[in-house]
Amino acid sequence: KWRDEASELGLSQDSVLQSVRHEADKSQPASVDITSAGLLAALGLATKQASFWLHDLIHQTGKGIAHGTVTARQLEAGALETLASDETIQVARGKRHTLYSTKSELEREGGLLQSATGLTERTGPVLDEKTRKSVKARHGWMVGQGEGANAFDYLTNTHGRLKLVSGLAGTGKTSLLRAAREAWESGGYQVVGMALSGKAARELERGSGIKSETVRKREIQLSHTLLDTLAHVGRELVRAYRYGASKNYKP
Repeated sequence: KWRDEASELGLSQDSVLQSVRHEADKSQPASVDITSAGLLAALGLATKQASFWLHDLIHQTGKGIAHGTVTARQLEAGALETLASDETIQVARGKRHTLYSTKSELEREGGLLQSATGLTERTGPVLDEKTRKSVKARHGWMVGQGEGANAFDYLTNTHGRLKLVSGLAGTGKTSLLRAAREAWESGGYQVVGMALSGKAARELERGSGIKSETVRKREIQLSHTLLDTLAHVGRELVRAYRYGASKNYKP
């Protein structure tokens, strides 16, 4: 019956298929630059997480392209083309997968390492033995013996302006920093703490007694530009408006 009705309207199977193909062609963009999208995705991934896998790049590239404009096979081919470009570099090869980064990210990390090396070679605060022994006596075994004592001496009695301490949760890092703060302050130094998030800064200050703030806030304070200060104040006002009534808001 529907064929008879279609014939009365002047429609045939071929004309219907032709109309469908025509509408499908109109819905597709003239061209999709998967290579450029892939390069942008690689740069974004390297900036955010330093390195990435092939599946990360495929996923991120797809997020930058309108839904339905390319196939999964085209996305994979575009990602492989991006990985073959001069901008991407293999940083580690496993049995099944390869880890990648970008040339610009490795150059940035190289600059950071060079700066870090320079800081380790510069003279830093070294405290006298009397001050260190006094602080150790007040804090007991946590910094008076074993690895705690070694870490405390490393922080307070070795040269260099860059010193790194790492450890699992509950191993005494906060207690170590509290003791080191007392020792540095006894030596006449002002101790300032910084963290990436406001929550981490508050926990650092509460646990170690070191007055702490976010890295971004410290950057604004050091920049002394009115525009940055106004932008920061504006963001804090928005946060206070959104969360102040329902949460324990702290700037």
